Amino acid sequence: MGTDSATFDPDAPLARSITTLDAPLIWPVTHHAKNHSPRPGGVIGADGHFVDLSHCRYTSTKRWTLPCVPDPDVPVTDMPGTWLYGGVLDPAFGHCIIESLSRLWVLDHLDTPPDGIVFLPAVHRSFYQRPKRYLAATQAVFDAFPGLPTRRACPTQPARPERLILGAQGMGGGDFSPGAPEFRAFIKRHFLPDVAPAGSENLYVSRARLSVMGNLMFEDRIEALFAANGYEIFHPEAHSLTEQVARYRAARRIVTVEGSALHVIAYALAPDQPVEIGIIPRRTTGNTASFVAQLHWQSAARVHVIDTLTRLYHPGRIYGEQSNVRALHDLRRMADELAALGLIENATPIANPTEDEIATALAALPKQMVRMEL
Repeated sequence: MGTDSATFDPDAPLARSITTLDAPLIWPVTHHAKNHSPRPGGVIGADGHFVDLSHCRYTSTKRWTLPCVPDPDVPVTDMPGTWLYGGVLDPAFGHCIIESLSRLWVLDHLDTPPDGIVFLPAVHRSFYQRPKRYLAATQAVFDAFPGLPTRRACPTQPARPERLILGAQGMGGGDFSPGAPEFRAFIKRHFLPDVAPAGSENLYVSRARLSVMGNLMFEDRIEALFAANGYEIFHPEAHSLTEQVARYRAARRIVTVEGSALHVIAYALAPDQPVEIGIIPRRTTGNTASFVAQLHWQSAARVHVIDTLTRLYHPGRIYGEQSNVRALHDLRRMADELAALGLIENATPIANPTEDEIATALAALPKQMVRMEL
């Protein structure tokens, strides 16, 4: 796939995209308080032209970067040695584990490993101009890949590597969710390969303890439903990636709310692991379909979507990906669907909240929420 193709082809190999540039410029994306992306940034060749292969994307049609030109008045730092271009380094876990890993597949196609990996810093207000924060916040993800180059750089000012190896982006969101063939092979080969299965065969992966706006209402009731059906209730944020992977590799039934835990599950599962996965949506965007596609291409899981959404509640300004909404499900219908799919045996120990209970739950949120019927 060329970097400017309209769609991403998960069957198309990327190995022929690998190229090495002498003395290019890494031009970081600049911060702007009113908007995160897309913004000019990427790689500029020694000839002064922007390198299209360095574009970073959320999907094939949604760019994270735009072409840029060098500013001769801005000082440049030299980076001796050979570096792999890693694309965007995003401290947000869900983006880090897909976009910030999306070019590591190139390492499996090099005769000599590079001296390090160099990234563009994602534009986050509390991280910008603090490269050590980017590196520290993402260290656990990169530690899950033994044998990577130990040096990572995230320059927030223009930098000039002595040599730079580039390969096409092999993973992302939307139509990028299946991953390229080389990316899928890299993940199965290198993502915590020595972690053995350990834990329950039935796992409910919960978001109930996350202090985020984007979540389900009354997930404690859903937890109780699964506990009554013999599931272990698992909160991944309380465990290391190693512990998470061990649990997912041991499971035969996993149900979870749509979210970044599904990226880890897709990476962790053995290519032939027989597992049933249920996904409960928390928004009405295409994110759930992206996770289904990722699991289809990166695992042998049988995936079921339990879509019993009835309402969304959102602040006055709703983000495009609905990352700040609270989702209300018909819990009784959810339980019946779970039972029909064979994911639980007993659907009775759950009740829908009353309107008064819903109002009380909304009043406890830090922002006034607007009701959206579905």
